[in-house]
Amino acid sequence: MAYRGQPVSPRSLDSVAARARRLARPLGRGDRIDMDKANAEEISRLPRIGPGLAARIVADREAHGPFGSLQGLDRVSGIGPSVLKAVVPYAVFTLGPRVPGTGRF
Repeated sequence: MAYRGQPVSPRSLDSVAARARRLARPLGRGDRIDMDKANAEEISRLPRIGPGLAARIVADREAHGPFGSLQGLDRVSGIGPSVLKAVVPYAVFTLGPRVPGTGRF
């Protein structure tokens, strides 16, 4: 029995390869990741943050709202002083923290 998968266009392979290159390249001096909006793949580019921790960051943000600051990011399990220190040069926060009981940021 031969396996016949879906045909894949060269264009889609090019976009997958470009995405993989972008995600694999280290962050440069001017690169920033918005912790209040970025997806898990983007967050995992940060130093000391792998895919598992990135997924927890996104899950926490979806459950409790944006972080608003490094202090807000500290609420995520697995993030401590050494991780915060490593991400400081690259992390930005464009939304304020959610104000409890108001539904506002």
